[in-house]
Amino acid sequence: MAGKQGFIYEDKIHNKLKAAGIVPKGFIPARSSSGAPDAMFMYGGQSNKLEIKLDLRADYGQGTLDYVDGVWRLGGANTVEALVLRELMVAVGIEQFANAEWGPKGPPFKGRVATEQFTNDMVTADYANFGNRYKVVPSSVLHNYYASKGTYYIQIGSYGLYHMRANPLQLPVPQFNPGLKIRMRTKRGGSVPLNNYRFTTALQITGRPGISPINLERDVDILKQ
Repeated sequence: MAGKQGFIYEDKIHNKLKAAGIVPKGFIPARSSSGAPDAMFMYGGQSNKLEIKLDLRADYGQGTLDYVDGVWRLGGANTVEALVLRELMVAVGIEQFANAEWGPKGPPFKGRVATEQFTNDMVTADYANFGNRYKVVPSSVLHNYYASKGTYYIQIGSYGLYHMRANPLQLPVPQFNPGLKIRMRTKRGGSVPLNNYRFTTALQITGRPGISPINLERDVDILKQ
């Protein structure tokens, strides 16, 4: 449900930009994992990417942890976006953190027991042993992650528009400079089979930023030029 509401909010902002006539011709929003940004807008004759989040509870970048040869390592896709996030998480020591927090629990059942032999007790054990752990990291991790995708602006529901690592358009909006943590957890992918879950990382916001004076929910005129 949260994902669906997020898409609805993205569509709302995109449609406001489109109605104002400032969406680049032919642009189609990401909606999921297409690689496109959530939204784009024209300003000063240039196209700009816009990240859109329904609220502060959203994940701001997700990865995967794999148990390989007796240690936890960052894994997942080999897309440019995933590799950048992996590099940033390595730099702040998330693999060492995972091995310190989860390593003493030994290997998970997931990955070493065949699907047809999996039991509910194994699921329960993995969730208990490899549950939520949090590591506080600098907000530059989030800034650099989005900058690697050429995204410098973010709209957050109820809070408004911010710039991230840089403000290339010199818009009158504050920097989004929140507290940041990396959450490790066991995350289910579906109800079947029993072992349809994985071990994940995600950037999450802590605390609340000051309200931006510009909120695209109400008015996109600031972007008209």
